[in-house]
Formats: sequence, structure tokens, C-alpha cells
Amino acid sequence: MLFGGVFIAAGSAVFWIFSCSPMIQLTMAQRWVETPCIIESSWLETFDGDDGDTYAPNIEYSYSFGDGDYDGNLYVFVGGSSSGRKRHQRIVDRYPAGSSAVCYVNAKEPSESVLMRGLTFDYFFGFIGLIFVGAGVAIIVFGGFQGKKGGAVSARAKSVPKEFERDLKTGPVTLKSQSGPVGRFIGVTLFALVWNGITGAVCFGIISDGEIGSFLFLFISVFVLVGVILILAVFYNFLALFNPRVQLTLKEGAARLGEEVELDWTMTGSAERINKLRIWLEGREEAQYTRGTDTYTDRNTFATIEIIETRKRSEIRRGRVTLPIPEYTMHSFDGGNNKIVWEVKLEGEISNWPDIDNTFEFTILPLNVSEIA
Repeated sequence: MLFGGVFIAAGSAVFWIFSCSPMIQLTMAQRWVETPCIIESSWLETFDGDDGDTYAPNIEYSYSFGDGDYDGNLYVFVGGSSSGRKRHQRIVDRYPAGSSAVCYVNAKEPSESVLMRGLTFDYFFGFIGLIFVGAGVAIIVFGGFQGKKGGAVSARAKSVPKEFERDLKTGPVTLKSQSGPVGRFIGVTLFALVWNGITGAVCFGIISDGEIGSFLFLFISVFVLVGVILILAVFYNFLALFNPRVQLTLKEGAARLGEEVELDWTMTGSAERINKLRIWLEGREEAQYTRGTDTYTDRNTFATIEIIETRKRSEIRRGRVTLPIPEYTMHSFDGGNNKIVWEVKLEGEISNWPDIDNTFEFTILPLNVSEIA
């Protein structure tokens, strides 16, 4: 949580400083007074950097407002410098020294002024921070999940038989759920809080100003719409917390190719609300590879073994099946970049309510070599 929190804090700071706060100032400036001004000086400022030079237009101007004379040097509300010499040079060329121009002045504080009141590319730089916010949320949610998962007895096999046997339990074993309503609810809630918190700050500036350009309104509306969808997703996942819970139990800790295993399931809660239950075993191949600086994972499902699909209330609440494991397929395998993953998946349909959707870890051992010999 501390590590993920650093990402969230840093990303939020970048977004606030370089996009959110300047956009609030931009919306408030829509009501500032258009005022003639004289460009006193104009030049392109260059900053040396390790990854190349960056540039910023430096424009100084003077204007009269009310009974006073004032000086200003603000082109846009976004500070700092950026790459793209030609783009910045065009701005400088637009305001040559000695020329007349128009600036926008805050009537309540005439010393505050700006030359450009439109939305420019500079205001979008801070959106890079949202990437770090998302990464921080993912670290907290999925990192914590993996930590709990690593502390439990793994039902997913390793790459050689000896390591398989080391991780197995004898006797009945309850399968570990990989995906459940609690984890999804926490993940969606955290992301919705961050997203709507930042979007709400921008909207606050718009509401307090009372006036906004059509382009900026459409732009902000997209983020507000995403925020509404996230709120609905939080509500949806909150309702899913009250679904019946399922427990899957194996007679033994794992199955072996060519053998059979007994699987029990028990529903707790209002199981009568479930209209249809489907449980199946899925085998999937995963291959991770790197292309340039990006990492990709290809997934291919090579086996789908139906366990049960029923609408009978008695079978939905509790049941047991003998599951034959095909002999001529691939056992569980984890070779780092290449994996064979077996999972038990469960879906329960509930009318007018979020459905049940769970995935459980499952290990399939290799063929018994001694028996084959």
C-alpha cells in the first residue's frame, strides 16, 4: 500500500499541477475582461536537459485597466517548458515586440492577466499522471491479493513432479478463489474515488465560474461521463457482495492426468435466488514475450471440460461430481514466461441482480510414470 500510495500521490500531483489546476484557472478566465495591450518584449527561452532542450515562450506586455497601468507575462496558465521548438517559436512570432495585442484581465484583481484564453495542447500534459494513479491502484489491489495468495498453500503446480508433490495436501482441500466480489469492489471503488475526485475539482472550478466555452464543456463532459459509469460500477459490485457464496472442495489436493477426482460444492446464503449454475474446468496456455520495451502475454484455451450445468434448486445449493481428467492433455506447468494453467470456473445467473462469477485455482499433476512403466 505504501509503494502504490507513492504512485498515486505522485500521479495526482502531476495531474493537479499541470492540468487540473490550470484548467480551473482557464475556466475562471472565461469571464475576464478583454483588454488592449502592448507587447514590450518577446523571445524564446531555451532550457538545457539530459534528454534534449526544452522551450518556453517568454512574452512581456503592458496594459491599462481602470485607473492603473499594469505589466503581465503570462501566456497560458500552464507553467514550465516542453519540447517542440517550432511550436513555441510560432507563438513568439505571433507577438513581436512593439505590436498591439489583446489580453484578458481579472476585473477583481487587475494585476492578473493572460494572453491566451483558449484550450491549448499544454493543458493535457498532466494527464500523464493518471497513468501513475492507475498503476498505484493496481499495485495496491493486485499486489495485496498476490501477497495473500503467496502466503497460502498454492494449488497451482510447479514445473517438475517433485515440486508438485511438495505443494500438495492430503485429504479434502478447499480451492482458493482467484477472483471474487470483494477484490473487484475494492479495485473499482479506489479507481472511482481517484477519478471522480480529480474530475470533481475541475467541475468545481467550472461551477464557481458559471461560464465555460463549448469545446471545454464537451471535453470535461467526457470525463464526467466516465465518472458516472465508474459510480454505477461501484454500485453494481457493491450489490454483488450480497450474492450467495460458493465453496469448492476436492477430495484430494490435486488431480492427475488419466485419473478421477471428486469435487463438492456448497452454496451459502440465498442460493434459491440462483436461476442457473454452471461449473467447468478450463485449461489455458500462457506465453509471455517482449517486443521492444513492451511485454505481451498470449493466452489460448485448449480445453474446456463441463462439470455441471443445472437449473435444479437442490443441485445448485449442494452437489458432488466425479471429474475424469483426460489422459492425453497437458498437466499444470509454470516455467516463468510459459505456463499451463488449469482453473475451475463458476457462473451463477441471478435475475435482476449481479451474477456470480468466480475462478478457482486447480492443479493437475503429470501422468504417474511408475504406473505407466
